[in-house]
Amino acid sequence: MLSAERLLNVLFSSKAARSMAEGKILSTFKRYLVVGCFSFGLEYTLFFVLYHMGAVGYIFANSTALLVVFWFNYFLNRCWTFNSTQAMYKQLPFYAFSFFFNIALTNMLMFLGAHLMGISPLLSKVATMGLIVCWNFFFYTKVVYRK
Repeated sequence: MLSAERLLNVLFSSKAARSMAEGKILSTFKRYLVVGCFSFGLEYTLFFVLYHMGAVGYIFANSTALLVVFWFNYFLNRCWTFNSTQAMYKQLPFYAFSFFFNIALTNMLMFLGAHLMGISPLLSKVATMGLIVCWNFFFYTKVVYRK
């Protein structure tokens, strides 16, 4: 049977495996999940209020909620999750790219879920957010907050 360290060396570069073995990536991922839970709560609450109680379309409600959470999420991830000291002007273009990509992707997936599959936009939003969490951690780690 493969040891955990050997498996990590096979799956990742030796530098990445050492970081994983030392717990750096796991620790970062735990902080990312905490920030993500707060962001999820804020984003979903705004979406729910705008869509369900505000009587606006789910695409508008989703885009508005994402826009509001954008800065909250950026600063918490920058300062706490990834402990970044890189200049903001270097990070913001990448973060803005991920923001616009996420808006396009979530709106498209919600449209597909709601219109083509008949899933409630409230449920479609949750499923879509789960996918975005995985994509964002990879993108933030490798591009936005890379060291």
